[in-house]
Amino acid sequence: HKSTIGPWCACCISYCYLGLTITSSGTFSLAKKQLSLKARKAMYSFRCLSRSSVSPKCLLRIFDTCVKPILLYGCEIWGTEPLNDSSPIEITHNRFCKNVLGVFRNSSNVATRSELGRFPLDIDISLRIVKFSLRLSQMNSVSHPLQVDAFLLQYTSLMNSRRKIPLPHIKEICVNSGFSFL
Repeated sequence: HKSTIGPWCACCISYCYLGLTITSSGTFSLAKKQLSLKARKAMYSFRCLSRSSVSPKCLLRIFDTCVKPILLYGCEIWGTEPLNDSSPIEITHNRFCKNVLGVFRNSSNVATRSELGRFPLDIDISLRIVKFSLRLSQMNSVSHPLQVDAFLLQYTSLMNSRRKIPLPHIKEICVNSGFSFL
């Protein structure tokens, strides 16, 4: 989407790169909404499987293999902001859990997830961020992803941004998760 500022300058409000939509403010809120909509389409494609003919364990496995990869696409980049139950990503996950159990939409999110033995997707996102940062740390200094990360570190320190990017906050994620020895 583009808007024009003055007769000579065009600003891009949002840009889609490799399936992730980045807004001009640098947030990924639009990307999270779009990923959630794509995941819901995938989720409803196997809605015809009734709870009586397929076990909840099988439905959860289908969710983990077909829907969860769509929901968490690119989370190593956008996942530095913590999710809550009002996030579009977590809303999709909670909606699926409630459909599997056949409970009302206003049932407790924590109760439905715990009944199925599920955790919030925030835990999976943190794990993927840590794995991604470990892969980056094992690359040689001339690799492209590492150069991009070094640029982002310099850019954010120059701009004095409050937005978190993955590598500087890996230690914080590890300590909060009980892995301070890493």
